[in-house]
Amino acid sequence: MAMADTKQAPLLTLDTLVDRRTVVIDGTPYDLLNAGEMSILDYHRIGKMGAKVEEMMNADDLDEAQVVILKKTLDALCRALLVAPDEVHVKLSDNHRLAVVGVFTDLDRELMEPATRDAVAPSTPIGESTSHG
Repeated sequence: MAMADTKQAPLLTLDTLVDRRTVVIDGTPYDLLNAGEMSILDYHRIGKMGAKVEEMMNADDLDEAQVVILKKTLDALCRALLVAPDEVHVKLSDNHRLAVVGVFTDLDRELMEPATRDAVAPSTPIGESTSHG
């Protein structure tokens, strides 16, 4: 008995090659890390920093101490994502840093989109219980 010659589309397509994009600062290109090249721990830490920045940016009012924390967290996040020497990082304004974080976030979503689109969603979201009692 011959098997049917029908090929199904793959559920997930992964690439292991690192494809870094660049950010040009004062005419010089600098690499932006690709989320795919980070360890799960680094990616988690960056996600936590990003969430902290977003939470503080959405706050109605920040006191001076919170502004200092926001600026330091934003600087640390930018340094973790943008491969550039210290003398470049110190020249960046907070708005520049937000722009770097923003393009990383947009790129990360763009790169993850094909994987999430092709993957089959579980019937129960990960981390949720199937019991109702």
